[in-house]
Amino acid sequence: MRVKFPQRINVAVLPFGNLMRINSSIDGKLKFSGVEGKILNAVLNSLGFQYDFTVPKDMQWGRLEPDGNWSGMVGMIQRDEADLAFSYLSLTEERSKVIGFSNPYAFDEHTFISKIPKNRKSTLTFLHPFDQSTWICLFLTLVLMSTVLTMFRNGICSFSAHFFKLFASLLRQAINTGNVSRKFNLLGTVWFLFAQVIVLSYSSTLLSFLIQPLKETSVRNFNELSKAVQRGNCQANFSNFTLSYLLNSKMEHLKKLGEIVSGNSWVANTSALSPETAIQPNFFLALNKNVAKSYFGTRNDVYFSEDRLYASYLAFGYNKHFCCITKLNAIISRISQAGLYGKLLRDSSVKLFLKTSKGSANSETESRLSLDDLISAHALLVAGSSFSFFILLAEIVYSKIISI
Repeated sequence: MRVKFPQRINVAVLPFGNLMRINSSIDGKLKFSGVEGKILNAVLNSLGFQYDFTVPKDMQWGRLEPDGNWSGMVGMIQRDEADLAFSYLSLTEERSKVIGFSNPYAFDEHTFISKIPKNRKSTLTFLHPFDQSTWICLFLTLVLMSTVLTMFRNGICSFSAHFFKLFASLLRQAINTGNVSRKFNLLGTVWFLFAQVIVLSYSSTLLSFLIQPLKETSVRNFNELSKAVQRGNCQANFSNFTLSYLLNSKMEHLKKLGEIVSGNSWVANTSALSPETAIQPNFFLALNKNVAKSYFGTRNDVYFSEDRLYASYLAFGYNKHFCCITKLNAIISRISQAGLYGKLLRDSSVKLFLKTSKGSANSETESRLSLDDLISAHALLVAGSSFSFFILLAEIVYSKIISI
């Protein structure tokens, strides 16, 4: 029995920010652009039908309503108002009960973005190259070595004298050990090698901090985001679909996060995003990673979390009576194997970078070394000079008292 192919098919489409732009031509036909728009054009041209396009009135992808019906594009297919649905439509188990899905053409993760923290300002920056445990171990090693050297000299030289001599070697000061035993010289050589490694390691690390200063502590995953929101330190916006996922999660921190977001009506409006959208401090926006890359991929003031809330496949939705499922899957498989979606996404990011000068301007200003970055070095210099000056005065006064 030959399958009768339709002359025209109806396709449900939905604009989706920078990835799927829908414009009307002079003759009233819809034109598609963006990464998703180019994928849609390629697939429909390969199928070879004539098409009518419909945008759902509720502007939704599709969610299950309390009455058992579906909204958005999924609902249109369920009611036989559309043969195909396309525009960043996630393949889910619930949706697959009422509509069919093609082979996936892309994979996406749901994450969040925020503003990159400011540079850490501290007068103790000179302590940052080593962590606390390293500084403690270094001090204990200094004390232990001073004690051992004092024992080798049989009390000829005091512990404090050895301590300050070894400390001076860490400051790259020359030390005159005098006429001492072979064991003492061997032990001193080991210490000087140790001091050289410590000094070089400290200097190189400190230089790297001056070139690229440390950042304030940032929220890196959804667990930390939940704690920050509970403390009232920040705001986190989620889409309606993701908010439902949070509220139904079995993880306590995600469920608590969803309750706070729902109570404050922090609903994300991705349609209002643009490459120049300002991301404020202590503000977090949850969205799909591909969307984030398309808008902010060239911005160096935006932090992309490596954590993911969930992952999903993107696919065409179709009416289960659709005639050309095999052909549709074959076309999408070729697109997926060729890596077309990834290439289009990278090309879009490059074009965005060329259109906006924000990224290059920010990188130029942030790479400069300012006086604020050297405040700890200046503070240490002033403190050391002041201390040395008072020591000098004390020695002068002491020598005057002795001479009387």
